[in-house]
Amino acid sequence: MCTVTFSPRQRGYVLAMNRDEKLSRAVGLPPARKTIQGRAVLAPAEPGGGTWITVNDTGTTFALINWYAIARQVKANPVSRGNVVRRVSSLATGASATMALEEMPLHQVNPFRLIGVFPGTKEVLEWRWDLQQLTHKINPWCLQQWISSGFDEAQAQLVRAAAFQAATLQKAPGTLAWLRRLHRSHRPAAGPFSTCMHRADAATVSYTEVRASRGQVQMNYFPGAPCQCANGQIKISEVKLRLQAPPRPDIPHPIQTFHPDLLGADVRRLISIPPEPQSNKTRRPKSQLRQEPPAAGVLECAQSSAALAQPPSKTP
Repeated sequence: MCTVTFSPRQRGYVLAMNRDEKLSRAVGLPPARKTIQGRAVLAPAEPGGGTWITVNDTGTTFALINWYAIARQVKANPVSRGNVVRRVSSLATGASATMALEEMPLHQVNPFRLIGVFPGTKEVLEWRWDLQQLTHKINPWCLQQWISSGFDEAQAQLVRAAAFQAATLQKAPGTLAWLRRLHRSHRPAAGPFSTCMHRADAATVSYTEVRASRGQVQMNYFPGAPCQCANGQIKISEVKLRLQAPPRPDIPHPIQTFHPDLLGADVRRLISIPPEPQSNKTRRPKSQLRQEPPAAGVLECAQSSAALAQPPSKTP
């Protein structure tokens, strides 16, 4: 149960992840620097050693979400999906990540979707494992989102995708402040389908933010629901890395145009949800807010993860 949002910048990118878990699950550990296969890696951790998101000193980020749309499950002795992210955390290319995944005993790992962000080639890759085959696709270098939910994945994707698309119509979409507002959003209401998720037995238990620029990458982490952050200031835990490998020359990607008519009627209807009521908390004056450069290609290729998250069609 998670929501991941990627936003390209003029130089680098920002990626945010809400981790949704059962309240009975052990609390995750804040990000720490580790050396894995000669690479410096930043990652929070589960008590057992696995993780759900990493970034290394080439600026490459990996984030994993469970794939609940696939009903198949490992019958005995499953391997934690957190080991998948740890296995690829030091890698810097899509090809090397694919090789590493193919060498893992994936038949013991429950279905997942793994997102990889490679700033050197401006590629966003997604691997999907459904307990039968491992597939991957290359997504455009543009604002996009991935959603999972163990409660009702289809409905969560519908509601959160609508909130995401509505947010792209706001002022300065794709900026850091915009991203933080999105991930603490309760549209249309705080509950199992809102981006910042709340249920009696589960909730968004942490917010992780990766900020990659030309010279360094940093990971910010908040150990709780992002709606609890005062004025959206996510600086409870912050670790940085200096990039060791220069980015490769930019490789152009086709621009994918977003148009509301491409969405289903239900999503278009949900986009018209009224704005959230303003919080009574004191806000910083606009004059004190840091001005950020606009994200590149935000409106030109914003994608709804509702269309990206469906199970693959069966081969006849």
